[in-house]
Amino acid sequence: MLISHGHTSTIGTVYSTFVDFAYQFKCDVIVYDYTGYGHSEGEASLSEIYTDIEVVSKFARSVLQIQISDLILFGCNIGSIPTLHLATQEEYKGIKGIMLISPISSGVRIISNDMKIKELERMNNYDIFYKIRG
Repeated sequence: MLISHGHTSTIGTVYSTFVDFAYQFKCDVIVYDYTGYGHSEGEASLSEIYTDIEVVSKFARSVLQIQISDLILFGCNIGSIPTLHLATQEEYKGIKGIMLISPISSGVRIISNDMKIKELERMNNYDIFYKIRG
């Protein structure tokens, strides 16, 4: 399971929760920090968040040898943005599933000092969700 955490979280704040999660669901989990979050350097932006999940998923597939058909994408709050972005990519059409917890319909609906309002306006899960559903 590839986990994209919420906007007020970091790997450090969600670690124990997802260790318990892995134990309860009997699965492996990969959690990552977005650029500019936790100990990650750089500045958060929409393009960086997209790049972050793409890099982590490529690592999972190539190094950890996780098959697309075994991959579950999990997004919480702002993590729903990169989760749905990845799910819309052609190569991920065969994923096992998507789980969203408290997904946001639009980045404008959350308060964030990390990104300019212009970036937040482009985070629109409502449109992405309907792109997935066809």
